[in-house]
Amino acid sequence: SNRRLFLVVSIIVLTLALAKAVEFVLLTSNNDLIETVRYPLFVPFASILLCALMNPAIATFAAGFLTILLTMTLTFDRTGFMIINLAAGVVAVLTTHSLKRRKEIFEVCFKAYLACIAVILSIHLYDNTFWKGAILNDVIVSAVFMFLTAILVVGLLPLLESAFKVMTDVTLMEYMDPNNDILRRLTIEAPGTYQHSVVVGNLAEAAATAVGANGLFCRVATLYHDIGKMATPQYFTENQQGGMNLHQLLTPRESAEVIIAHVPEGVAIARQANLPEQFVDIIKEHHGTTLVYYFYRKALDQAGGDKAMVDQSEFRYAGPKPRSKESAIIMIADTLEAASRSLDKVNEESLTELANRLIREKAEDGQFDECLLTFEELAIVKDTLIKTLVAYGHSRIKYPKKDSLSQKDEELLSSEA
Repeated sequence: SNRRLFLVVSIIVLTLALAKAVEFVLLTSNNDLIETVRYPLFVPFASILLCALMNPAIATFAAGFLTILLTMTLTFDRTGFMIINLAAGVVAVLTTHSLKRRKEIFEVCFKAYLACIAVILSIHLYDNTFWKGAILNDVIVSAVFMFLTAILVVGLLPLLESAFKVMTDVTLMEYMDPNNDILRRLTIEAPGTYQHSVVVGNLAEAAATAVGANGLFCRVATLYHDIGKMATPQYFTENQQGGMNLHQLLTPRESAEVIIAHVPEGVAIARQANLPEQFVDIIKEHHGTTLVYYFYRKALDQAGGDKAMVDQSEFRYAGPKPRSKESAIIMIADTLEAASRSLDKVNEESLTELANRLIREKAEDGQFDECLLTFEELAIVKDTLIKTLVAYGHSRIKYPKKDSLSQKDEELLSSEA
């Protein structure tokens, strides 16, 4: 992606510019600050940003590249500067990998600061200057730089996310908050859809994690994949609380239009709420271009089985087909969870048969042609979904009713009271 490549270059250039600016200020200072600030820290800044916005591999490479480049171009003690920046950068990458909340950035910087202290102590022991005052000065300078790094990262991270349209785990955790306006509306206006989305999200997360895809993204995006049903919640089975089915008042074509409309309705709601474009893609793609078979079959029966009398395109979703692993996994999890509710008995055998049939039908329909799932990963996804659904449907023992107290026991209890 050119956008992601530009993001990497921008962060590296920003780090280099920041380093040269600090060097200029220190060199032009009248207080000989260049002698005081011996080991300024710049690499952790780029490491945290790249690890949060991209991945640990790119962040580690950038940390090494920047360490070498800055060591060669800046006028600081080369050996100490190189070791302390590389150590802090690597520790930052290792701890940023599990970053879920913005306040944890300060924890990441603190752990990197501990690595800096260890390096500073080692350098002074090696130079036999451990008992001189310079060691305290280096420790304080490192603390100041790591604190400023944390502040800069917290401030720049949301700006870079917005500018380059990148979803980090921090942002995903914020969108998973049930107090989000869209999710609160969904729980009130379409409670059945919300519960369905929660279950599908857990299924998709487990399957995505099993094949190395972004499980957290699958879980959060699935919470919003059916928000279009809020427009007409009563036409969807999970929101019907008994009574008359409204589809009995509609023709099969009209029913299919209502069902299909929840996708463009969801896109409109998502854009109005300024949801990330990645969520909008999931809303569009989680049904692909599949056929609303139930109403298509009903229309076909009314036409006496004459396929020429029924336009199949009127019963298909607009798409597009899934274009990522996460989108395809959500499609499979959504379909399997909904279909499993119609089973008389939920066990591994019945779910395996159902999953094999549904996945085969979608594959033959070409729904997986544009995603990146391999056959091996597809098998792993299927097995993971089946095991997770079986675990959800576990049985419990029947608790016996408590025997009522005899009249003698009741009299004894009342006398004691």
